[in-house]
Order: sequence, then structure tokens, then C-alpha cells
Amino acid sequence: MLSIHTSCVSILFHSIFYVINLSGYLILLKYIQKTYNYENFWFATLLSILFVPFYLIFFGVPTIRKRIKTYSRTTLLFPFLAGFIYTVESLLIFYSINNLTLSYYTILRSSFVIWNIPFFIFFLKKQIRQLYYIGCLFLLVSYSIMMYEYLKHDINLWKSSISVIFSCLLNTLYNILIEYSVKKYSINHLDFQIIFQFSYFVFAIIPSVIMTIDRPPPITSHLIIVSLLISACLQFYFYNKIIILGINNQLVPSNVLLSGLDIIRRIALLLFSFLMFGDTINSSIIISILFFLGSSVCMFGEYFIPESTRKLQIKYAEMDEV
Repeated sequence: MLSIHTSCVSILFHSIFYVINLSGYLILLKYIQKTYNYENFWFATLLSILFVPFYLIFFGVPTIRKRIKTYSRTTLLFPFLAGFIYTVESLLIFYSINNLTLSYYTILRSSFVIWNIPFFIFFLKKQIRQLYYIGCLFLLVSYSIMMYEYLKHDINLWKSSISVIFSCLLNTLYNILIEYSVKKYSINHLDFQIIFQFSYFVFAIIPSVIMTIDRPPPITSHLIIVSLLISACLQFYFYNKIIILGINNQLVPSNVLLSGLDIIRRIALLLFSFLMFGDTINSSIIISILFFLGSSVCMFGEYFIPESTRKLQIKYAEMDEV
């Protein structure tokens, strides 16, 4: 009983900070863009790896160093490959957020629930219930209305729009890699984070430094503080994500929990986008948001109503069974 209680507290703690950190860095990035009129997605990339060198401290801990040495090359390949995929995803995200409003970006970024379908069917070999498909259909309607509304005013936004949608595919892909490797090979959460972050650092450091020097941000004490907060949010967000994906929860599978948390986060971001950043809102955008909220209701109904909880084990395979 104590173990179950501790697990629930851990899930709740990391879930809350997952939402706060992942929402916070996007809001602060948009804040820099609007306050300083500065758009350089390579600077955002540089901020995302700013604290990575601090992970070298962990190599000074004998137990951590010895534990990492015990992993086989095959095992270490998973965080390395996830780091590469995350690098590409991050560049697409930072590029897109510079060119799109936060509300438009938020709606499009929800397409990860649609990309889950082929992985559930072909990788996990499990059925998907009708309510999930209805939720995805609502999302597609929401995307269509929102994309039409924005692209009719600026056709050049299609590149950023496609970038966001493709980034969701990459997000789903490395989530699968993380959950599979952490559970299948019992990789410690901290060890995965260290290897993953250094992989991301190696791929991103040279171009991000060069492009930031080429187009430097305005240097103010205020901007430095905000930048450090963005860097911290990005580091803590991914650590919370790895822990959530590594938790063996019999009631709600890890990927399902992340889907629910991302829906909550996106609703909060929509509120910020209209109240704080003054994103354009009209009847078409309101209808798009209503379909988005309808999709969210379907997703929560699919995963969290009592009638469905007893079937969750049938619908979704745990990654260590693959």
C-alpha cells in the first residue's frame, strides 16, 4: 500500500512540473520574441543545451560512472538515437514558434495523438477504440479551420505549419524509444538523461553557437534572467518526461498519461496566447478551438472514465512486452 501511495505521489509531482516546465519555456520564448523583437531559432536551440555541461558533474560520482559503463553498446544506442531525433524535432519547433502565433502553434502541436495511431496498430499490435478516432477527427477539423484561417492571410506560413506537424511525428517516435529502452533495458532515468542530453549537445552546439554569434540577441540583465529560466525549464521538463515514461503504472500507461498532460498544457497555453499575447481571435478560430476542446473531452473519456479503465490493459501493450 505504501509503495502504491509513493508511486501515485511521484506521478502527481512529475506530472505537475512536466506541465509547468513545458508550458513555461514556450511562453518565455514568445515573450522574448515580442518584447525584444528578436527572432532567431538557433538562439533558442543554444538555450536548450546551455546547462548540458553541468551533467559532467555526475561523471565524478563513482556509482553513476560505474553504472553507465555496465550498459552495452546496444543499450546506449537508444538514448543516443533519441537525442538525434530530439535535435531535429527541437529545430523544427524553435523555427515554427518564431513564425506562428502561440495559439496556432498550440493547436497544430496536438497532432501527436494522431501520429500515435500507426504506432498503436503496427508497433504495439493493439486495437484503438472508436472514441479515440472521434477525438482525432475533431482535431483534424480543428486543424483544417485554423490552417485555412492563417494561410489565407499568409501563404508563407505553410512551411512552419508543416514543420510543427512533422515535429509531432518525431515526438511520438522518440517517446516510443524512451519508454521501450527504459523499461526493456532498465536504464536508470538519470543515466538516460545524461547520455541523451550529451547526444543532443553534440549535434546542436556548433551550428547554434555560429548562428547566434551571427545574429546576437540584445544583451540585458532582464533577457539573461529569462533565458536562464528557459534553459532550466527545458532541462527539468525532459527529466520529468523520462521519469513518467519509466513508471510502471497499471491503471494508465505512460504514453496515455503524457497525452492527457499535453492536452491540459495546451488548454493553458491557449488561455495565455489570447489573454497575454493578444493572438487574433474570430468566429472561425473560436469554432476551431471548440473542436479542439471536443477532441480533448474524447481523449479524457477514452482513457479516464471508470468504464474504460479495466480495459486499458487490453488496449495498450506495456513496452517491456514488445
